[in-house]
Amino acid sequence: MKGLLQSEQGNAAAARRSLEAALAAGGEKARLSQSLGEVCLELKDYPAAITAFEQALAAGAGREAKQSLAEALVKASRPEQALPVYEELVRTAQTSEETTAAREQLANILSRLGRHAAAAAQYAALAKAGHPALWFKAGQSYAAARDTDQAVASLQAYLATVSDPTAKAETLLALATIRAGRRDYAKALAAYQEALPLADALPTDKRAELFLGLGTAALLSGQPGKAIGALNRALPLTQGSAARTGILLSLGQAYAAVGRPDEAEAALRRAAATPGASRSAVADAYAGLGHLLAKKDDLNGAESAFRQAWTRNPRDWRLPFALGQVAYKNGRYDVATTAFAASLRLHDDVRTRIALGRSDEKRGKPGLALAELAAAAPGVGALPDAERRDYFLAVGFLYAGEHRYADAVTAYRAAQAIRTDPETAVRLGRVERLDGQPQEAKRTLLAVDAAALPEDLKRLRLSELASLAEADKAYDTARGYLQDSLEHKVEADTSFRLGNVERASGHPEAAVKAYRQAVQLEDSDQNLSALGYALAETKHYDEAVTAFETVLARDPDYLSLWEDLGYAAMHACDNATSVASFKQAIDNAPLRPVDSPADREKRERDVYRMRKEITKMETHLTATAYLSYLSGDAGTIPGSGGGESVDTIRSGGGLEVAWLPPYIGFRDDRIFQAIGRVTGNLKKDTLEFERDAWQGAVGVRYKPFRPLNLNVGFERLFKIGKDAEENWLLRVMESWTDGYAVKPGEKWWNYTFFYGEYDYYTENNKRSMFYGEVRQGLTYNVRDRLLITPHLVADFRLWTPDRDESSYIEGGGGLSLKYIFNRFDYEVERSSIEFLLQYKYGTLFNKRRSETGKIESAPCF
Repeated sequence: MKGLLQSEQGNAAAARRSLEAALAAGGEKARLSQSLGEVCLELKDYPAAITAFEQALAAGAGREAKQSLAEALVKASRPEQALPVYEELVRTAQTSEETTAAREQLANILSRLGRHAAAAAQYAALAKAGHPALWFKAGQSYAAARDTDQAVASLQAYLATVSDPTAKAETLLALATIRAGRRDYAKALAAYQEALPLADALPTDKRAELFLGLGTAALLSGQPGKAIGALNRALPLTQGSAARTGILLSLGQAYAAVGRPDEAEAALRRAAATPGASRSAVADAYAGLGHLLAKKDDLNGAESAFRQAWTRNPRDWRLPFALGQVAYKNGRYDVATTAFAASLRLHDDVRTRIALGRSDEKRGKPGLALAELAAAAPGVGALPDAERRDYFLAVGFLYAGEHRYADAVTAYRAAQAIRTDPETAVRLGRVERLDGQPQEAKRTLLAVDAAALPEDLKRLRLSELASLAEADKAYDTARGYLQDSLEHKVEADTSFRLGNVERASGHPEAAVKAYRQAVQLEDSDQNLSALGYALAETKHYDEAVTAFETVLARDPDYLSLWEDLGYAAMHACDNATSVASFKQAIDNAPLRPVDSPADREKRERDVYRMRKEITKMETHLTATAYLSYLSGDAGTIPGSGGGESVDTIRSGGGLEVAWLPPYIGFRDDRIFQAIGRVTGNLKKDTLEFERDAWQGAVGVRYKPFRPLNLNVGFERLFKIGKDAEENWLLRVMESWTDGYAVKPGEKWWNYTFFYGEYDYYTENNKRSMFYGEVRQGLTYNVRDRLLITPHLVADFRLWTPDRDESSYIEGGGGLSLKYIFNRFDYEVERSSIEFLLQYKYGTLFNKRRSETGKIESAPCF
């Protein structure tokens, strides 16, 4: 009794000592132990209380001691031990009141232990048994157990019974929160709005929760205008840094959604600057700011914001990806590449690989770009159709740029299989042509609806069709396509190609017109040199020279053009320019690429040919001397001035000097010469000249046709010896040869020689002479210096009138030994000595057949 009295008087410690003493003295254990437990509870000595209650129950104490034990276990944070005690209290309850109290306490313990479904079942059972206030706890427990349907039903049941504004507001708030958790934002928003008039009945933290929930639900249900007001009301009621940062982030999103970017930017910057905000929250703020600034086209600002976000959250792969996208759009492809690569290191994503590939392509690294896009290929199938199609278009473009046309065809066809469009069809047709599939390309391009194309692709389609027609040599068709393209837009390249078609189809004048247009639009070396070639073909050599000189002044390394300038200048009769150009071409010859022995031989032949051209233009004085010795019987020589019996075919010799005057001497292989000649006869069967037979001549000679070696001469013959004659001589000479000159580097070749001459003596003893000679043989080359030519020969000479019966025809065989020498820089050999040995059998007209042997030696200087 003393211990209980002391406890009632507030002296719990003294009461504890008294009760412990009483128990030690052998007092009533059940009653004293229960009382001791109550005192220990008061003193918050929960382990002692639990021990005392257990002793009381062991001594026979009743239900009250068991309830106290359960309470002590709960307060001692031992709910798992309290649970079976409460379950026993429920089973042993004698009255409804005991049952209700025990079940509610059991439900509380179950909830505390996280067994929300079991707790909810207890609360719901009690609510149905006539305690509707417990519907609220049932709803909360169902929500915790993620049984949202039962949670909503329980809260709605509670809402139907409650009239207190605060309780009703809290219930609506809980109901809205559950619906928001179910992403049923429209119903959540309705619940928040229903609770809104009761907001004043809520404590501050709940009002903040209400406004924040309302703003979030409005934002997520697509009503950002409603969200802005609610979030602004939630902000001043919220104290925590994390919560305030979240509200500002939502505000930034809402402002951006309603088209108020400046206010959105301000909210996001406030979120980033919130004191105490977590690094991840600040990163979210900067990320949102980056997206906002990117939409405002403030790409530098967006790039800076994404860098700030990435710095604070370096493990989020989406941040470097966003940075890369902004840098790519800003043209900073190196930055974009670095960012995309960093994102891939954090997370292997197909979109990131595609973006990295495109960035590499912009950096001029198509090989790297293709490698990244190839690495992305396994994941492309999971992308939406639009993104897959963009992928194939990008791959096709890169393959085409790398001249991998077969792969480009495959990629473009894959894009077309997803969705057909005329622009891609044009690009497909182009790579089909380049891949050597002309028929497929033609079908693809002709099937395109040209009216649906933008102007640039209309022109590309016509260009590709023109290329196909050119390849088929259908020049009229190609011309039509190119002219159609020019009607859309006059472009230098199209005009240039039209010029090529006109040239190839044999219309050089039209080609000149097209090339002129190309040069007017774009004065490029390609266009101007093509114009030069067309001008040369139309014999406008002066203009061709000007065009070639202009190109070479801009680019002296245009190697092949020096030779062409040389020929154009030669045809324009500008020998100085021609010679200088040929010399430059010869100097450039070692720079020409040589891929095979055949290329090397061609280069050497070209150089030799140009040396021959220079030699022709640089030769202003020539001298030719000959000496011939003939044996055999013949008749009288005509035109000798009379005399004793002499031979029709005589040994003899002579010297001719020819001078080419400046300007008119050599004009595009048309040659004018002033000549002087002295000839004489040898005495029969000796090498002694007859003094009275010396004949002199002076005159002019002209080669009027460039491609023909036809010479027309007019000479005055004058006496040197008394047996010579005074006369005027008109001469026409023509020759044609194959293999007469040396062919450097070749061991042997065919030798064909034809010479024809007509002479007309106009005064004393008027007469005409026809002479023709033909040789056929093989020439053997010894080190490009000595030419050995065995051959067959036939010749004739016809006089009319043939008063001396000295016309003849003969034939036989011979051997020529020709040594060439006297070579100057940039020229071929100017001089040669030829020893010609021939044996002929022939006949004099009106004479009996005779046999003649002929030995001829002709040194030429």
